[in-house]
Amino acid sequence: MNLVPMIILTAIIALFLGFYYFSLIISIAIWFPHHARPKWVALVESPAIDAFRWFWKWVAPAWLVTVTVAIAFIAIRLASVF
Repeated sequence: MNLVPMIILTAIIALFLGFYYFSLIISIAIWFPHHARPKWVALVESPAIDAFRWFWKWVAPAWLVTVTVAIAFIAIRLASVF
């Protein structure tokens, strides 16, 4: 079995997970400002942040799982061809 598709798969999954967790950390930093300035408090209490929270709670994990499974399927098919 050729290792190139598996290396590509690992790199792509690492990029997706890195982006996901980096964005999640930024989101948490916005949601829970411990020493916040007034403009951050206003941002956290805005309706836009509620939509952002809903996105990270439901849409982003589903997207991450779907993309990861699709990439794994493609990599396995590539490994069987090569």
